[in-house]
Amino acid sequence: MVTHKWISVQAVAVAMAGVCWMGPRIASATDGLIELNQICATTTGCLAGDAPGFPITISQSVSVRLTGNLVVGKANASGIEVESSDVSIDLNGFSIRGPAICTGAGDSLSCAPLGTGIGVRAVGLNERTAVSNGAVIGMGSSGVVVGEGSRVIGVRARGNGGNGISVGFGSVVRENSSQFNVGDGFSLGSSSTAEGNTAALNGDDGFFLSPASTAERNTSSNNAGAGFRSGSGTSITLRGNTAISNTGAGIAVGARSVVENNAVNGSDGVGISTGSASVISGNSVALSGGIGIDASTACTITGNSVVDSDADGITAGTGSTIRGNTVYSNGTLPTHDGIECPLGCTATENTVRSNSGVGIRFNSASSGFSGNTISSNAQGEVVLGTDAGGNVCGAALGGC
Repeated sequence: MVTHKWISVQAVAVAMAGVCWMGPRIASATDGLIELNQICATTTGCLAGDAPGFPITISQSVSVRLTGNLVVGKANASGIEVESSDVSIDLNGFSIRGPAICTGAGDSLSCAPLGTGIGVRAVGLNERTAVSNGAVIGMGSSGVVVGEGSRVIGVRARGNGGNGISVGFGSVVRENSSQFNVGDGFSLGSSSTAEGNTAALNGDDGFFLSPASTAERNTSSNNAGAGFRSGSGTSITLRGNTAISNTGAGIAVGARSVVENNAVNGSDGVGISTGSASVISGNSVALSGGIGIDASTACTITGNSVVDSDADGITAGTGSTIRGNTVYSNGTLPTHDGIECPLGCTATENTVRSNSGVGIRFNSASSGFSGNTISSNAQGEVVLGTDAGGNVCGAALGGC
């Protein structure tokens, strides 16, 4: 209603100047893409059905391209709103800029003014929005929010009042950067994929992952939340990622997840935390402020390096398998052990040394250990468990 009233006022004003207002001026490049810029956004409208003023409204399946920066002056105004499925937006190296200015970083980040404006927003249930090749900076709320089956590639989201980039079910985010946003760097819907992205200095998690999502070759650093987190979301796959100096956990995912070949360094909280029946393999975990690897029941924990955690090196739930890990120099108190597992666990071929508590601690003889090298742990080498042979233990405190 307000938009129609505004158009009518403009039409009267133009008529008084002796010119007929003919509606939106639609500029098309020779390759067929519709061109968007500040002039059409503020004076004529850029597409059919788009009134002058922000947001630019796209109400049909088209491909558009920016030919200049879009400057959105109000925190409650969005830059582009997508009201159709199958829309492609090429930012073409330009930016959508809102009025928010941020100071500080991570857990000290503050941005103002905040509002409801989003850089690129897909409205309702519209699907398959593609956004690429540019920046969204200083919006009152999030940078990019798109729905199911979308793709966000090569976008820089910086200093926005909500999440940097949020996508719906089955989407792909690739080669983006998200920094200094008040919320998460990236928020992925279920069954989505994040590849080669960077999240840094955001006010919440670097990456929030919904169930069955995959993250590969991403870097998440200095965020106020976790580096990578799924909450209660299950069946997460994380491969080849790097998490550095995040205020929360480096990686925290739910049950039936796969966490392989990641590097986690300097987390204020736990290095890696998983739910039950997860696989944690080939990771490097160092300088965690809590436990290095904290796994729930029936997990498989193999081939990891866990060093210099402030608490236990590895803790695992009942029925877990712990094999081929290197665990040393963990713990700041005598109660912090190299490896701890309660009932029905198996620990084989691990190297466990120089931890502040016991090398390997079981709660019952139902757990077995074999082929381990266990030495120089301050409170002894092994507590309880059944020696199945092949262990090499230090002589201090009676060996094994």
